[in-house]
Parts: sequence; C-alpha cells; structure tokens
Amino acid sequence: MRLSFKQHEMVNDPRFKAKMKAKPRIDREHDVPYVAGYSKDGKTIYIDRHLELTDDGVDIEPFLIIHEHTEKSLIDVFGLHYQEAHKIAEHMENEAVKKSGKLTVHEYESHYNKYIKEISYEKIERPPPDLDLTPYKGEKDVLLLRKLMKK
Repeated sequence: MRLSFKQHEMVNDPRFKAKMKAKPRIDREHDVPYVAGYSKDGKTIYIDRHLELTDDGVDIEPFLIIHEHTEKSLIDVFGLHYQEAHKIAEHMENEAVKKSGKLTVHEYESHYNKYIKEISYEKIERPPPDLDLTPYKGEKDVLLLRKLMKK
C-alpha cells in the first residue's frame, strides 16, 4: 500500500509530528486482544504480556509501538475513523520493518498473526483498565467487546 497525497500530508503535518514525538509509556503486564493496543488518552501503549521474540530472536515490539502510536495519533489529531488510521499505521509499521532489515514483512506478519490466533483463544484475565476500545468497535468484534466491557 502506498499513502495517498492526503495521507502523506497528514503524516507530515506538524501537529501529527508533535504528537508522535511524545513518547508513550510501554506496558507489558496485561492481556491485550490483537497483541497490542493503547490507552484512551494515548499515553500508554499496551503489548500483550505473552508476546515473545521471533524464532530468530527479533523483537517485533518496536514495530507494534509504531503502529499503535501512529494510529492513535491520527485519530486524535485528525479525527480519522479507525479503519483509515489503521491503514496508514499499517503502512508506517511495514516501512519500519523493511527499514530494519531484520526480517521481511511476511516474516513479521507470520509471527504477529501467530499471537493473534493464540491470544484470541485465551481467557482475558488482565485487560488494561483504560484500554481504548475504538479498534474493537472498528472491527465490529462484538464478542470481544462484551468480554472487555465486563472487566
């Protein structure tokens, strides 16, 4: 995927860049559906406590952080709908994976998807208390939303 002219302008907008400079706190102590998420205020990025390095010892966490921080910043700064922010964040994440030279996008996605499947079947015992539910609403994951809202 390539960014459209409008999307390119957004990621180069000074308001977006300023928001991206703010370093979020990283929390690895919770159960996070879809492997990673962010707090309602965007100050915390949550990485599922079960995520491990790839078989080759590559830590994919930095790429997840780029995705989550980008997505939340786009929603906050421009009021984008989740799906559009997600697509732009996915582009930024994949570009970071390529630039790292540590693994291909396919290898990254294979590792990441393995955890999505594992996490989707596990019981959510410790969800983040202030997890932003916008992505789950955007994916229309009603069953997951019910689980998260009960906690």
